[in-house]
Amino acid sequence: NSTSGSPIWSKTYFGSYGKSAFYDIEIDKLNNIYVAGSSDSSHLVIRYDMNGDSVWVRKVHPPGVAEFPRVITLDDSLNIIFSGYRRFYIPSFGYYDSLLVGKYSSGGVLRWESSYAYTLLSVNNGKRITTDQNGNIYIGGETAALGDIVYLTLKYDRNGVMQWSKIYDAPGSGSNTLTGITMDRINNSLFITGGATTNGIQVATTIKYNTSTGDSIWIRRDTGIYSRANNSAICVDSSGYCYTTGGSYNLGLSPFDIMSRKYSSLGNPIWSIIYNGSFNGIDYGIDLALDKLRNIYVLGTSESGAGLKDYIIIKYNQILNVN
Repeated sequence: NSTSGSPIWSKTYFGSYGKSAFYDIEIDKLNNIYVAGSSDSSHLVIRYDMNGDSVWVRKVHPPGVAEFPRVITLDDSLNIIFSGYRRFYIPSFGYYDSLLVGKYSSGGVLRWESSYAYTLLSVNNGKRITTDQNGNIYIGGETAALGDIVYLTLKYDRNGVMQWSKIYDAPGSGSNTLTGITMDRINNSLFITGGATTNGIQVATTIKYNTSTGDSIWIRRDTGIYSRANNSAICVDSSGYCYTTGGSYNLGLSPFDIMSRKYSSLGNPIWSIIYNGSFNGIDYGIDLALDKLRNIYVLGTSESGAGLKDYIIIKYNQILNVN
């Protein structure tokens, strides 16, 4: 292990003729590393061991389509599940995308792969993914409905059979961007979050779903101390409380501030915390996590001067009024 932050190893993958790019990474309990992306219009999944040696490389290009995985996760059996989009081309129409999902065994065997389009000849994209203890797969993404981009959430069983699909289109017209998904394995609930245009105003919007039926249990829309907001990430603790981070702002009147919130299992706001950096510039929460003591860590960016962005890590603890 490097204590100085120096690279221990570095690996590069070159395709045959086109662009190659990785978009997501996971590490299993044995320190194997899994990466997913695309190369030469094919989906690409590679497993490396802890020394950086490739254990297997899988590159698949079904006839007539291109595949672009964007997210990857591991289930409890160390199967690798990926999602993204599959691109089709129709000469008289052009390009359109269907949501892509597939599953590899830990040994690199492609168990299954499928695609789904809520709206044909339009946008359908898997952006976030998680699993439960039974190997069910949950995907958060986007599709189009009545001309708007909307939240798309799907459940597949371990064999790749879809169980349900749900969309969320906020009241009024405008885009809805899903940015986070997390699973409460103890209470068997699913949470998604993002930003939804509600009657013309961007609002941080979080939804809790019943994983059996796909029915929404509650929907919460918040803007923080300003008139507009969106979320970028979500996590949940063992009591079913969920936490979000993102940004809150007034259109054209103020900079972004980092907004972090906690909700009860019933969806009631417990607290909302705003961070405004010393420069009073653009501050935005990108991701968050909890430790075993339920301390909250927020990763984001903070403007320290005109056009100067620094990364920032904030730690909040579970104290009175910040519970």
